[in-house]
Amino acid sequence: MPWVDVRVPGTALLVPGVAGRADVLVGERREVLAALRRALGGAPPAHPAPVTVLAAAGSAGRPVPDLGPVGVAARWARWSFHGNDATASGRADVPTSVALLALGAAGWDGPVDVVVPHPGHDGGRPGDVVVRVVVRDVARAGAQEAP
Repeated sequence: MPWVDVRVPGTALLVPGVAGRADVLVGERREVLAALRRALGGAPPAHPAPVTVLAAAGSAGRPVPDLGPVGVAARWARWSFHGNDATASGRADVPTSVALLALGAAGWDGPVDVVVPHPGHDGGRPGDVVVRVVVRDVARAGAQEAP
């Protein structure tokens, strides 16, 4: 199946509301949401869990977002994600939580599988996570085909 990868900075500051009234990382937030929306526009609606987060660490499964470890209560974050609520397998670490919340902000409300790839996986900068979206066809810009 073809897919598109979107790198998401693993900093909680990407989530609106986390920095209080300050509006930080505006450009990065806009770029991440635009890339996720483009990728999600090609996700097949009937495919079971076509969205996967490749996390650098943490637990695999279908966790719910949790910014508590950085002192942020859910009520302060202006993004939410509920796609894993029915099948929750625990709480995500902060970088994975940021990716899940960004998916929610981009309009995704389906389940998301979280996997921790092998140690050689290129996750980009330390703390970044990769959101992998299965798409309808290989012709999509940036789509790759699994071997």
